[in-house]
Amino acid sequence: MKAQSTEWDYEVDAVPAPRFEHNGITVDPKTIYNVRRDTGAVLGRTSERYGLVQNREVIGLLEDAFGKADLGGFKSKVIVTGEGERMFATYDFETQRRKLKVGDEIGMRLTAQNSFDGHLKLSFAIGALRLVCTNGMASMEKDVDMVSKHKSGIDVSFLADAAKHSVSRFEAVCQNYDRLSEVEFDHDKGFNILNRLAKSKVVAERHAKKIAAIWASPDYKEDEARSLWNLYNASTQYITRNMEGKTFERAGDLNLGILSSLTRIANRGTIADWTAPLPAEAQILN
Repeated sequence: MKAQSTEWDYEVDAVPAPRFEHNGITVDPKTIYNVRRDTGAVLGRTSERYGLVQNREVIGLLEDAFGKADLGGFKSKVIVTGEGERMFATYDFETQRRKLKVGDEIGMRLTAQNSFDGHLKLSFAIGALRLVCTNGMASMEKDVDMVSKHKSGIDVSFLADAAKHSVSRFEAVCQNYDRLSEVEFDHDKGFNILNRLAKSKVVAERHAKKIAAIWASPDYKEDEARSLWNLYNASTQYITRNMEGKTFERAGDLNLGILSSLTRIANRGTIADWTAPLPAEAQILN
């Protein structure tokens, strides 16, 4: 598990690997070391085609784009992982809120990402914040790439346009959550779904057990109903309170994995298959 911090405002330099002689031949490795200027940590090795974009530039351009799109005020939080190789910035918009059919109020969240190790594209994704419990929620909407490849020279006008379109995309996110709330089942069948999610490796056994405990005894009156929406809320409650502070990236992957599975169940009408109990020897949850 990599360390996390909120110290995001640092500079990274692209340092070419030196040429060297081998068996009488000059070798040019054409490798770039991305080095953090304040600590000297090597955050990644990339090719010379990989252009760095500083965290400060990403955040500045995004927040300028949010202003041009007239999205209203927001609260932000920035997390970096490891020695600073990856950055995630979340923005919760105070006036972009919607009420779902079941009565839950949802706020729009955008999460931007940047990396210096070559493993993440420079993009932002739309998500949501459930206001009753401040659970962070994923969405099935495709990420918005800031550039076609990770390189400098972000098109600010494009970002403003993409930010403006995030409002209509947020509407689609809420419609998906409404669809989850329409798929209802008996209380005990929620454990069967979790068993199957664990068996299919969507959720690790240790996480499934913690989610099951929240499902068994909801903390909020809004979650006393028994639907895919409430099962997703049990999942996001666990993820937000127990994982995000320790491993933001893994928490996001698990959040999206669970939502993807529950969305497929809702859209394909396969709830009967998922609520059927597994054989006793295959059950993780009793």
